[in-house]
Amino acid sequence: MRTIVHVSDLHFGRSSKTIEEALFASIRHIEPHLVIISGDLTQRARKDEFSEAQKFLERLDNNGFKYFVIPGNHDIPPFYRPVGRLLNPFKHYREYISAHTESFFVDEEIAITSINTVRALTIENGAVTNKQLLNVAERFANIPDSVVKFIVTHHPLQKNPTKRMRRPAWRAKNAVANLSFVGVDVYLSGHLHRTAFAKRTSLTIHAGTVSERLRGEPQSFNVITLDVPYLSVTRNVFDEKSGQFVSGTKTTHLIRGKFRKPKETKGKRIGVKSVTQS
Repeated sequence: MRTIVHVSDLHFGRSSKTIEEALFASIRHIEPHLVIISGDLTQRARKDEFSEAQKFLERLDNNGFKYFVIPGNHDIPPFYRPVGRLLNPFKHYREYISAHTESFFVDEEIAITSINTVRALTIENGAVTNKQLLNVAERFANIPDSVVKFIVTHHPLQKNPTKRMRRPAWRAKNAVANLSFVGVDVYLSGHLHRTAFAKRTSLTIHAGTVSERLRGEPQSFNVITLDVPYLSVTRNVFDEKSGQFVSGTKTTHLIRGKFRKPKETKGKRIGVKSVTQS
């Protein structure tokens, strides 16, 4: 069994210390095997914003939590800083977050890789290249069939039920068709600031945002529990009254084989009653 916290769109620069502390309290309570952050760590890719994001990741590491992180479209300089955007878009990301814009994690039960969909010449949507698909195939080539395979992107690769984004990343349809041949079970993404789940050939999970840039729903993150062949997703929503994240409806899916009707259970409050800022 594996437990994953899936967070997206932190947007340091448009973040809240209260929500950051509540998120960290929830992570400590859940004690996940891995924390996945699917992009947009910053608001304008400024050094001070990346410094805040770096401190958050260091805090996870110092408390014994492994993390898996990728960049989002807000993690490269905006168009009004064209030189940095075009010549070295991931400069600050590499300095403060990671030398690599794509990551790979594997253990006895899960294999997770990412595709960096961020492009300097697009405003919002991303793209996938054939080279990236070949890299994924190579990473998953020797992974046993018993291991559940995840793809993490910032931009969604499949049409999503939120209707906020009419088109997925450029060449995403081709990407999903090819990735199905390497046995991808689950797609994780962010970008939309809306939570959504969809079951097609694979299970698609979109995380909301934990920033103050809201789009019709409160701050949230997902908790993914894998107990093969079932995968459960619980949406955890920030409650202003208590100052904590509260677990909501839990849906359970059969990740391989015929889709079964989701089993829903009501959640309960998680975290601690009081949060001490550091």
